[in-house]
Amino acid sequence: MAAMHRHGARASDDVALLLAEPTVILWDLLEMDASGRLALLVVKAVRGRGFTGADAVEVFRTSAGLATDGLGPLACGALGVPVPAGVRWRS
Repeated sequence: MAAMHRHGARASDDVALLLAEPTVILWDLLEMDASGRLALLVVKAVRGRGFTGADAVEVFRTSAGLATDGLGPLACGALGVPVPAGVRWRS
């Protein structure tokens, strides 16, 4: 189990944390930044398609015929997840 209260992290780091643990405790959801909110939507989308575990995004990307270069606008688009302004992709 992990706990999550993060600000200023990359969206891919938040997704990795959420996918690595079967249970994650979140708090201050209303104050979560754009990257954290995007991470929740991405995890919901990949799990909804049956992809689980720490490598779920990469496995999804491969199955969708996308380059396996992590989380970015292309993967979000393929998942149907809108990207809010202010998302941190790289450090």
